Amino acid sequence: MSANVVAIKYARAFAKLTGTEPQKAEEYLRMLSGIKKLFEISEASRVLCSPAMPLDLKKSLLNYAIQDLTPDDLCKNFVNSVVDSRRAEIFPEIIDCYQSIIDAECGRVSAHLTSAVDLDEDELSSIKNQLEAIFNKQVQIKPHVNPSLLGGFVARVGNNLVDLSLKTRLDALTNNSAL
Repeated sequence: MSANVVAIKYARAFAKLTGTEPQKAEEYLRMLSGIKKLFEISEASRVLCSPAMPLDLKKSLLNYAIQDLTPDDLCKNFVNSVVDSRRAEIFPEIIDCYQSIIDAECGRVSAHLTSAVDLDEDELSSIKNQLEAIFNKQVQIKPHVNPSLLGGFVARVGNNLVDLSLKTRLDALTNNSAL
C-alpha cells in the first residue's frame, strides 16, 4: 500500500476522532504543526524515518516537538499509535491529508500560485478575491516564484488550473502561427 493511501487513512481516522468542528480542528492542526516543522530539521527527519531507530526515541522526539503546543491525550495517543505502527516517516503526509479534510469541511481550498516575480500583498489579495469568486470557497494562497513564466501567474486549486502566464500565451501564439 502506498504511503499516501496510508496517510489518508490515518488522517481520516484522526478527523473522525477529533471531529471537524472548525475551531477544534484548527487547534489540532496547530498541535500537529510542531511535528511537521520537526521533519524540516534534517537530523530529526533522519531519526524519524530510520527503521533502525528505537520507537521510544521517536516517540520522545515527537512528543517533545508538540509539548509546548499543549496537546491533549487524544493527540499524544494518536502520535504514539502512528509511531507504534512504524509509520512515523509519513507524518508530514498525514498532516497534509488532515489539513485537506478540515479545509474541505470548512469550505476552504488551497491555491498554489506561481508567478514570475514576487507579488505584493495587494496583488495577492486581488488574485485571492478572484479565485474565491470562481470557486465559491475561501482560498488560501501559497505563493511561489518561477521566473520562466515571464509574466502573469498560474494558480492550481485542487485539480483545476488557471493559467494566465505570458509563457503559455506565447507558446499558444507560436503553435498557432506554425499552422
